[in-house]
Amino acid sequence: MTAIEPSEIKDDSINGEADIVERAIRYNTQRYLSLLNISQNDLTGPLGITKGAVSQLLTGNSKLKFRQVYILARTFGVTIEDLMDPTYMLKSEELSRQLMENRRSPASTLPHFFVMPETNRLALRAPEC
Repeated sequence: MTAIEPSEIKDDSINGEADIVERAIRYNTQRYLSLLNISQNDLTGPLGITKGAVSQLLTGNSKLKFRQVYILARTFGVTIEDLMDPTYMLKSEELSRQLMENRRSPASTLPHFFVMPETNRLALRAPEC
């Protein structure tokens, strides 16, 4: 491993990467909780904090400490690198983005229905131009 000169460090890029890693740890923690059928309450003992503090950590309202990341990894039986891996988070965010774009699309593939007042039956609305 080579040392980086302080002049080579770009604060914005490092902070951006750190934000992604921190979000990935939170996302993966939630994911492992679900996969292993563990509740947030079950993390209070190993982490030595209250249920509210666990919630604050997982929502991003408080900063993660390295010690907590280490304990989370050990609790889930994974490596710290597994917790830091943004793969699943990025896939989830991309899927969410696509779903939101499809929702906003004016040319929706779903038909639009209305109730005909004369017959009180559903009818297909003509596409708006």
